[in-house]
Amino acid sequence: MTATSVTPRVRPALIANILGQLAFGLAIMTICLPSMQEWGRIFDTDQSGVQLTFSGYVAAYGVLQLVYGPLSDRYGRRPVLLLGVSLALAGSVLGALAPNLTVLTLARVIQGAGGAAGMVVGRSLIHDWFVGSDRTRMMAYVGMAMGVCPPSATILGGYLHVNFGWQANFVLMAALSLLLLMAAWWGLPAGRPQGHARAVSEVSSASVASSGTSAWQRMLSSYKQLLRNPSFLMYMVILSCATAAFYTMLGGAPIVLKSYGVGPDGVGFYIMFGPLSYIVGNFMT
Repeated sequence: MTATSVTPRVRPALIANILGQLAFGLAIMTICLPSMQEWGRIFDTDQSGVQLTFSGYVAAYGVLQLVYGPLSDRYGRRPVLLLGVSLALAGSVLGALAPNLTVLTLARVIQGAGGAAGMVVGRSLIHDWFVGSDRTRMMAYVGMAMGVCPPSATILGGYLHVNFGWQANFVLMAALSLLLLMAAWWGLPAGRPQGHARAVSEVSSASVASSGTSAWQRMLSSYKQLLRNPSFLMYMVILSCATAAFYTMLGGAPIVLKSYGVGPDGVGFYIMFGPLSYIVGNFMT
């Protein structure tokens, strides 16, 4: 039996760390949703301008995921994760101090750029440290965490907004960023399991020797191959449509609910109905 055919012994703290890093980006994304009802009044702008704060986050969150994966393969999981969480910390501090909607939108973009790291590196860590049914079980836990996080963060965000002001959400995310920075620094392994690391090294060396191309060229070549694969495209389109529908609902729900008299402290309770089916499906998996 090879070194990579069984799951190495993994501490529960590592599992909690990985799940926390994965859920972090979704928490930052959704905790500010209740405040979007009031930002138009606070910053004297229309709702289309307010919704740019959410669109900017989602755009950065999506695009940077394409970059963090290759970077973590080349430079290691922990350094890239530390970079991402540091960006999220910077964006959270900037958001708490934002004097206008332009700065607030920039802060949300920076938060999105940082939050993407946990989603990518967390999944990579699962691939590194779990195999077979253990990996499937971990991915199911990830799915459940991703289902629980948006409504929970939105409910918490509404409570903080009503009782302490909208800046409190950014202060909390800055504190959580610091906590996750420490967790990543002291709680995540510096490398991969021995067998996995050796296999990756051998594949990488063979690729470099045979093609003579750089890491970025290989990354672009891999994406081109994927985009020519009909099976990949089919699953990508299905997942992309489902994700787009979910994010559209998240971005528009606070504004629509406001027209029905639902305040910031009630937004999360209505949003939670969508993710419930997601949680049940992953539990069944």
